[in-house]
Amino acid sequence: MSLQSVVSSSSDDVPLSTKRISHVLAVLLVVSLVFGVHGSAAVAYAPEKETRSLDSEYIREEQNSDQKEILWLARALYSETKREYEQEYVAWVIRNRVTAERYPDTYKAVVLQQNQFSGLNPKDEQYGINISRTFAHTGRGWDSAVEIATAVYYASEEENILPQTVYHFYSPRAVKAEPKWAADKHPTKVITDPVTLAPRFAFYANVR
Repeated sequence: MSLQSVVSSSSDDVPLSTKRISHVLAVLLVVSLVFGVHGSAAVAYAPEKETRSLDSEYIREEQNSDQKEILWLARALYSETKREYEQEYVAWVIRNRVTAERYPDTYKAVVLQQNQFSGLNPKDEQYGINISRTFAHTGRGWDSAVEIATAVYYASEEENILPQTVYHFYSPRAVKAEPKWAADKHPTKVITDPVTLAPRFAFYANVR
């Protein structure tokens, strides 16, 4: 009998149950080898994965906080004027207040201070509209308000278009008389209407 015949005969003579057991043992051996090598690696990397997850949650919370601040700043800009050029100056006045020790240190607290920004005063006829604006809204004045609020919020101080001590402004077209705090003071910046040349906003530094 040839060697090939012996091998073929030996293989065919093994009972079916024995073959299955052999296959199962072989599979178990492979699985144990795989998990023996990679299982420990998975445990070793688990803490790092958890850290990344926590970091992501922290970053998400910070971004949400930033977005809330930007939204309040945008609401204030929108409530004061729909003109982009004017909104930028108003935004820097508000930022100056946020960074000054004499005012609250958040945009929300600053713009909601009593008797400071008329459009965010509950007695203002546009209060409901101004206070309910969200990032989902669009339209004249609001798109630019969100864009400028975002830019000023993240800007460096070197980009400030006003002196850091400019904390006050008013609109001559919107008030019946000049505010008492502006009496005998020269404005740092006056914005006029490009057509009529009438003053629209006046900004003041070092008002106490």
